[in-house]
Parts: sequence; structure tokens; C-alpha cells
Amino acid sequence: MNRIREFFAKDWSFEEKVLLTAAALLAGLAAGLLLSPFRNISMGNNCGNTYGTKEEGEEEEK
Repeated sequence: MNRIREFFAKDWSFEEKVLLTAAALLAGLAAGLLLSPFRNISMGNNCGNTYGTKEEGEEEEK
């Protein structure tokens, strides 16, 4: 635990901040791409919103 505190307590140069930020963003992007197949994301016409549509063979009521 002390190693982690020492790591974040050190005085960071601008280049180190940029590299650490870029590495964190790339790691988050990679994790998102790896985990995305496990989420069911529905987009487009088949998203379950069927209000106002009619099935084949149904007549519109007046």
C-alpha cells in the first residue's frame, strides 16, 4: 500500500502526466471494447419500441 501512495505522491512532470493520462484512456478504451460483446445494446428499428405498429394481418381500428 505504501508503494501505491509513494507512486501517486511523487512530483509529476508534464510528460509523465500526459503519458499516464494517455495510458489510462487507452486502457479504458480497450476494456470497453473487450466487454462490449457482453452487453445487450439494441439500436435501430428493433429496439423493442413497438407502440403504434401493427402486425401482419391486423386491421387498423377506427
